[in-house]
Amino acid sequence: MWRCLLSIVFGTAAGLAGFGGLGAAEWAFAADDPPAALSEAPPQEKTQEKAGVNDPQTELAGRVRRLVRQLDAPQAAQRAQAEEALLALGPKILDLLPEVDPQQSPQTAVSLTRIREQLQRRLAESVRQASVVSLPEGTPSYWEVFQQVYQQTGNRLRLRSDVQDLTKRLTFSTKTAKKPFWPLLDQLLDQAGLTIYPYDPGEDLMVLPRPEHEHPRSQGACYVGPLRIAAQRLIAQRDYRSRLGDHLVLVLEAAWEPRVSPVVLRLPHQTVQVRDDQGRPLPPARPEAQSIAPIKVGQKAAELEVRLALPDRSASRLESVQGKLTATLPGAIQRFSFDRLSAARNQSQRRAGATVTLLEARKEGRQWQVEVLLRYDRPSEAFQSHYHWFYRNRAYLESEEGQKILSDGVEPFRHTDIEIGLRYAFEGIEAVEKYKFIYEAPGLLLTEEFPFELQKLPLP
Repeated sequence: MWRCLLSIVFGTAAGLAGFGGLGAAEWAFAADDPPAALSEAPPQEKTQEKAGVNDPQTELAGRVRRLVRQLDAPQAAQRAQAEEALLALGPKILDLLPEVDPQQSPQTAVSLTRIREQLQRRLAESVRQASVVSLPEGTPSYWEVFQQVYQQTGNRLRLRSDVQDLTKRLTFSTKTAKKPFWPLLDQLLDQAGLTIYPYDPGEDLMVLPRPEHEHPRSQGACYVGPLRIAAQRLIAQRDYRSRLGDHLVLVLEAAWEPRVSPVVLRLPHQTVQVRDDQGRPLPPARPEAQSIAPIKVGQKAAELEVRLALPDRSASRLESVQGKLTATLPGAIQRFSFDRLSAARNQSQRRAGATVTLLEARKEGRQWQVEVLLRYDRPSEAFQSHYHWFYRNRAYLESEEGQKILSDGVEPFRHTDIEIGLRYAFEGIEAVEKYKFIYEAPGLLLTEEFPFELQKLPLP
C-alpha cells in the first residue's frame, strides 16, 4: 500500500487544468527485458531487422513475432518461456500481438488470448500508480519541462497567457533522473512562484502566478499514488449551549492527475486517527459516518471533511492525522471496434475486465441508432444510478481513412449493478457500412484504498 508523509500543512488549493498547442500523447509503460527467445528469425526477417536496427519499435516488433512463433514450439519449456517473455515486455506490445487466427494451432490461440487478457488487465490497473517523469540533466526551460511532463504522462497543463513568456525564460536545474508527477510539478511551481487553479473548467491543469498570501505547494501536500492530498482548513467551534456541539472540522482536498478521473471519493471516519502535540487522541465525532464526494465530468479536485473532538487549549497543533481515502477509479481506456454494422447483432468483445456487446444498429429516419451493453466482471458502486461517469466514454464512427464522426447524443436504456445499456445516435449517415463503430471505455473499475498521513497542522 502507498503511504505518504506531510511535514508542514496549510497549502494552496490543489487543482488541475490544460497545456495548449501540444498533440495527443500516449501513456508509455516500462518493462524489464525478458529472457532471450530460443527460436531464430528467418533470413528475410533478419534482413528487415538489420535494416531497421536503429529503430527500437522495429526491433520490438521483430522480437514479438519470434516469441509468438515460439508459442507453438514442440517443447513445453520453450512455449512457457515465450509466454513469460511476452508478458515481461508489458502492455506496450498489445498493438503488436496478432489477432487469434483460425489457421493458428489451438495452443497458440489459447496462449495469445491468455497473454492479451493479462496485459490488458495490467494496463487497466496502471492508474493506481503515480506517473513518473524522467528529465535529462542540465538546465531546460520551464516550457520544455512542461512539454516533457505532458508527453511522458499524458497529464495536460495549460499556461495562462501571463505565464507562457515566463516559462520560456526560466530554466530548471535538476539531477533527478525520475520523479513522480505531483512532487515534480509542485517543485517546479514553487521555484517559479506559480500555482494551480483547480476550478477552471476543462480537463487540464491551469498554471498561473501564485498570490503572495498563499503558501508554497510542496509545504502543504501529501502524495499517494496518482493523488495529492492536502489540509485545506481547520475550523474550531465552541457551543455554549451544549458540549456536544464542540468540535474541530478538518477539511481535506484531494486532487488527482488529469489522466485519472475518479468516479467517487470516500473518507470513512473510522479510519481517521488524530493526535495533538501532547499525544492525546482526538476521535471523530461520528466514527460510523463517512464523507462522500461524487466526481463530475471535468472536476479536478474535491474536498472532504471530518468532525473531530475539540482539542484542549493547551494543544498548539495536530501532531498527526492518519486516514484511508477510498477512490473508485476507472482503469486504463480500452478500444472496442465493430464493423458490418447494418447486420451486426449481439457481437461481444472483451478487454481486461470489461465486455462490450453491440446489440444492434438500426436506422430510424435520417438517424442511425447504435445500442451497446457495457458490462464488468465485478459489481461496482460506480453503477449506481446517480453516477454518470459513463458519459465520459467516447463513441464514434470511423471510416477506413480514419475520419471520425462523433455521436449526436446518448441515452441509457438499462442500468443494473454490473452493466449499463447505452443508445448512441448518429445523424445524417447514409452508408453506415463504410464505418466501424468504436467504443472506448475503462477496462476495469477499481476501488482502491490510499493510506495517508499529515503532520504538524497548526491549530486555529
